[in-house]
Amino acid sequence: MAQPTLVIVVDDNAGLLKSVARLLAHHGIDSRTFASAEALIESGSAQTATCLLLDIHLGGFRGSSCSVDLRHRDRGALSSS
Repeated sequence: MAQPTLVIVVDDNAGLLKSVARLLAHHGIDSRTFASAEALIESGSAQTATCLLLDIHLGGFRGSSCSVDLRHRDRGALSSS
């Protein structure tokens, strides 16, 4: 049995988040949206994602920095298990 698909979308544009979530839902894909990289990291949800869509031009903690941070966290979790 295939694992469920979860796409996490991070963007500071509320209209874009809503549109992408609707498009994914229309195609039967579950999604969670976050308005900032900080909110995603605080939620602890990144590790449950099948796909992570990050806006690289986020204000504050940018998408590219978030991606690097999540990879480091994932490596730490793998090495501690």
